Amino acid sequence: MNTLKVRVIPIILLRNGVVVRSRNFHFYQVVGNPFAQVERYNTWNVDELIYLDISRKGNIDIDETASVIGATSAQKRYINMIPTNIYEFVEYLSKKCFMPLTFGGGINSMEQIRRILKSGADKITLNSAAFKKPDLVTDAAKEFGSQSIIVSIDCKKTDMGYEVFIEGGKTGTGVSALDWAFKAKELGAGELLINSIDRDGTGSGFDLELYEPIIQNVNLPVIICGGAGKIEHFSQAYAKIKPHALSAANIFHFIEHSDLLIKRHLSQKNINIRV
Repeated sequence: MNTLKVRVIPIILLRNGVVVRSRNFHFYQVVGNPFAQVERYNTWNVDELIYLDISRKGNIDIDETASVIGATSAQKRYINMIPTNIYEFVEYLSKKCFMPLTFGGGINSMEQIRRILKSGADKITLNSAAFKKPDLVTDAAKEFGSQSIIVSIDCKKTDMGYEVFIEGGKTGTGVSALDWAFKAKELGAGELLINSIDRDGTGSGFDLELYEPIIQNVNLPVIICGGAGKIEHFSQAYAKIKPHALSAANIFHFIEHSDLLIKRHLSQKNINIRV
């Protein structure tokens, strides 16, 4: 049973240079400026912050001279300061971010991991690359420590149960979520971020059936994500499956002072949160 203080973690999704909300890893709606978000969360006493680049570029370091994450001229009106590459982007964020910062998306080499952590991120997340190049997880954990390496696992319910999908939720792997979670731990991951593709952006609540076996059987901290649509979903999920951290993306954009309200609600339910 998890007796540590449960964390509340906003996830900020970046696509082509701007913050977006998503639904089922398919529909995307622009909601704002990636730099304004971190300043807003600083005032909300957020426990941690995760930025995920979902631009589908396949390589986070495509063009050192391009605007941040490939932003178009039309999208630049959302951005106050344009770094010339992703590492300047992370460096700028880290200077503004007064809580632990995690960055992921498109990372597929040790050099990228080194540069992102050197730029100021506290942790990185690996998703498709962890599955395709498992030695990358091991090598990164050895060099930087497991505490810096999160393996993110995207899952859909299929005929085989909860199946792992990679490449932005487009490609099924034929591997179960629980089996891959065990493997990620064996490779050296220090934490798992479990995402429900089916619940993503639906507001219908966390998929407890997906997360519970992993929390109960894999001896790693687990961050759950996907489906939170109202504040009560956080306390309901914690009461039933005791995750180490509760995360979401869309709800933090559309409920004013959402982090403060979520923490107040969890505290009223006598859940051990960070204050």
